Amino acid sequence: MVLLRTDGNAPSAGAGQCLILDLHASSGAQTVFGDQWQSVTSGTEFGYVAGSTVRWAAVKDPTYANALRLQPVDRVTLDGNRGSMETHWMGYIIPTGTPAPLALYTERRLDALMSWCDQHYSQASRTKRVAYGESMGAWGVMTYAMRRPEKFAAVFASRPRWRYGAPDRYEIPMWELGYSNARTETNAPPIENIPARSAAQHMNLIAHVADPRNAVPFVVWCMGRRDGFAPFQDSIDAVAALRATGRGFAFAWNDGDHSGGEIIGSLMVSYTPDMFELGVGYPVLSDSSRDQDPAVDLVGGINLGFRWRNVQESASSWSCEIANVLGATTVTLKPHSAVFRNAVTPSRVTLAAGQWVTVRFTNL
Repeated sequence: MVLLRTDGNAPSAGAGQCLILDLHASSGAQTVFGDQWQSVTSGTEFGYVAGSTVRWAAVKDPTYANALRLQPVDRVTLDGNRGSMETHWMGYIIPTGTPAPLALYTERRLDALMSWCDQHYSQASRTKRVAYGESMGAWGVMTYAMRRPEKFAAVFASRPRWRYGAPDRYEIPMWELGYSNARTETNAPPIENIPARSAAQHMNLIAHVADPRNAVPFVVWCMGRRDGFAPFQDSIDAVAALRATGRGFAFAWNDGDHSGGEIIGSLMVSYTPDMFELGVGYPVLSDSSRDQDPAVDLVGGINLGFRWRNVQESASSWSCEIANVLGATTVTLKPHSAVFRNAVTPSRVTLAAGQWVTVRFTNL
């Protein structure tokens, strides 16, 4: 690998920085700032043919003082002078086997990149790390980061795909075409080396979070009701699945299209990446007095405006301080914790504007 160039946007040296894996949208976010790296793959572990150029950047975050962003480029070089294609941050169907499988080459690259970052950027926290993506990058944080709760404490997805690109249609990149095509669930290919899992199952994150056996990160996402790249009904179904299994999440929507639905900032005014940490619990929120219904309301949100701090947890107790930046709010909460495992009755909390409230749970 080679450091091509660097500039004043390179990560600072301060220790314990929150690491944000930042996945770009289609045709976006080239490596033009910070430490700009390049490598050429020498084998076929990361691609159908050897020699594909891989690029990424490490930059200091422009918004959060103690954070750095790792920004890979989703682009794979095709054979036969056919140019290159994007892989939707997954991989692509390769022309081998019957049926031809979906090989998760890009996910392997992302795994390797995260390990590489730990070796080369000691200032990156090993526990404060999240994934962020917009549009195609949001599709990527769902299929990649949502399935890796051991790597990411939270995912931030602006206009993701929870399941379909269109009702009953999974868009999957194909090596032979050099771009994606739509498959139904019945003709979705198997995953290479995991024949029991199809590409449709891999892309169905609603089914994934609906299974209580699957650990998942805290998920923050936004969507426009008229988004042409994913059905809004999938977000409604995702809310139901997250609630049924007691997951932590926040969701905002409007009546916009794909461009107009980019309102992740309305969520990140309170849910900042540095709030989340691997191995540290958080409050699971429900029935906020600010909640709207995505099945009915054209504009709204669920669990909007909340912040928490000072999480304290042991086998016998769990506590945190919680507030809402939008003003007076009531909410029901219970702890999500790998340390405090006692079954508890959720607590109804009233928050005044500008007020932090301590909420505590103990073993009876």
